[in-house]
Amino acid sequence: MRKFQFNLEKILELRSYYERQAELKLGRITGNCNYLRRQIKDRTEAKKEIFSKRKLEGRDMSGFLYTEYFSLRMDQEVQGLQEELQQAEQERQKALAEFLEASKKRKVLDSLKEREQRNYYRQQKKNEQKNLDEISSAMFINSKEDAK
Repeated sequence: MRKFQFNLEKILELRSYYERQAELKLGRITGNCNYLRRQIKDRTEAKKEIFSKRKLEGRDMSGFLYTEYFSLRMDQEVQGLQEELQQAEQERQKALAEFLEASKKRKVLDSLKEREQRNYYRQQKKNEQKNLDEISSAMFINSKEDAK
């Protein structure tokens, strides 16, 4: 029995490659989004920490000003990071859509390949059975002729 060969195998390989590239791009962008979220969380926690220290240290004016300036700087950084995160999330949504489309295209060819492969082997089995039937018929006829 001959091995099945899918005539669109190269296209399937190409679509698998595109899917993998889209997956890597999505992973890279998702990693960036996670990094930005961590940065926002770190800045927010630093701001909370400085306020809790201020309550413990007392009420001197220089400490108060330092805390206020630090708080303003953290707020500005958080705002900038949130804007970056918003843009990164938009990129991530776009990359996700590209990945899903590439995956869909590959899956269509995969299912076509599987269907053709099943049909091919089913037909091969039919042909093999037909050949066996012909051989057994020929042997039966030969045995009858030999018996005469």
